[in-house]
Amino acid sequence: MENLITEQDAVEQLRALCEEHGGVSAFAEKIGVTVSAVSHQLNGHRPIQGKVAEFMGLTIHRETTILYKKVSS
Repeated sequence: MENLITEQDAVEQLRALCEEHGGVSAFAEKIGVTVSAVSHQLNGHRPIQGKVAEFMGLTIHRETTILYKKVSS
């Protein structure tokens, strides 16, 4: 898949954007979200999503891996 970045890379970009705009509060106000929403996304409590992802030009790409473990008899 082209143009994929890790969640860590996205968080680093978000952190840089917050710094560029004068902090988390100023960034949140600029894009019209709550400070707690940005804070939760910066701290990994939520994935980067919604208006924050839109402002950053990102969409979420989810992959799921299912593994099975054989039960011993």
